[in-house]
Amino acid sequence: VGMVHGLLAVLHALPIVSLDGGEALYAFLCMHETEEKALRAVRVISAVVMVPLTAAGVYLPVHNGNFTLLTLSFYLILRMFLRKGH
Repeated sequence: VGMVHGLLAVLHALPIVSLDGGEALYAFLCMHETEEKALRAVRVISAVVMVPLTAAGVYLPVHNGNFTLLTLSFYLILRMFLRKGH
């Protein structure tokens, strides 16, 4: 159970727009840049982080049949594209 909670904490700390890490990064960047620049930077960083996450999500079902990471990746990508503002 502790390992699951640890993995969830790491997941939420990732700098992706819809997760806590993305919100924290956005707040930090807003202290140093305009909101528009901060949002643009967070979106770029989110996209960069999503590439290996999605690649791992594609790899796992092929080798062990687990679609969880792939489903999560698609959900986060969808949230990134559907989110209008911050």
